[in-house]
Amino acid sequence: MQSQPFDHSSFDPPPLDLYESDPSAFEAEMLKRHTGLSIGFVKLRTGVRRSPEMVVEIAMKWSKVTKTGSMNVRFTGFDSNALMYTMESGQDIIEVCIMNSKD
Repeated sequence: MQSQPFDHSSFDPPPLDLYESDPSAFEAEMLKRHTGLSIGFVKLRTGVRRSPEMVVEIAMKWSKVTKTGSMNVRFTGFDSNALMYTMESGQDIIEVCIMNSKD
């Protein structure tokens, strides 16, 4: 079995001064190379009392909304003020409309 020659045109190393760049450039560079599962938290609006059932309802609602947008994101109630989300593909982007929701 012969090995194929390395294609140098597809090789894209990170810049040497990445840690000295601005935070948005650093984040973009990290996202470019990220693969696999991503986990994050979404803070719900403060000052609103929610029962555990309400938090689960909100999580289910947003899981369904992202599924209709062809994004593989699952929301889970974390506590009364936060949701945890998991993305199977770390390159998916959660739309701004979700973050600015009244929930």
